[in-house]
Amino acid sequence: MTHLSPFARTCLPALLLFAALAAGPSRAQEHPAYQVMSQAVDELFDTIESSSGQPDEAVDRTIREQLSRNIAFEAITRRILGKQFESASPEQVERAVQLVRDLMLGTYVSLLREVKRSQIHLLPMGKSDAKESNAVVRSKVRLESGMLLDINFLMRPDSQDQWQLHNIQTVTDSGRKINLVKLFQRQMQLAFSASGSDLSATLDSLERSMSERP
Repeated sequence: MTHLSPFARTCLPALLLFAALAAGPSRAQEHPAYQVMSQAVDELFDTIESSSGQPDEAVDRTIREQLSRNIAFEAITRRILGKQFESASPEQVERAVQLVRDLMLGTYVSLLREVKRSQIHLLPMGKSDAKESNAVVRSKVRLESGMLLDINFLMRPDSQDQWQLHNIQTVTDSGRKINLVKLFQRQMQLAFSASGSDLSATLDSLERSMSERP
């Protein structure tokens, strides 16, 4: 079993996740956000299920490339940094986006290896879920522990009308709510305060923390 960092275990309800789009009804008639994501996750499962005997590094690299096509890293980073994003230098923005990318992809790769298709049920999209400027793809995921999660994937189109993931919201069967972007925001805010409100020092600290993770 893949070793999960403390952060990954904390994020498990919110991130278990991307895989919830692996199966669903009548794709041709679904919202384009559903079509993009379901196709992407089918590719992810195909990669994972056909990876027996391949080096972990090569498989992880393929998974990262596939995930990257469908996540709006810069938009997510903008939300996480808030007002600090607007005053950041181009170099700081580039570092922050890369940090968010590494954090998300590293967690996704670990968790996707714990997911099976049989654990997942994609719910039909309702009229209120499918809009021109945004969409919510809802799912239910049954964990090995028996816990049932409601996982909502928030999608938006980019400037070329390609739908991308902007956030994940999860509700556990005990009622606990987790918002992925807000979780990252809190982590960034704590590091920013600890660094004396110095964005470069904040990024230095978070990059060191990332490099020390197993």
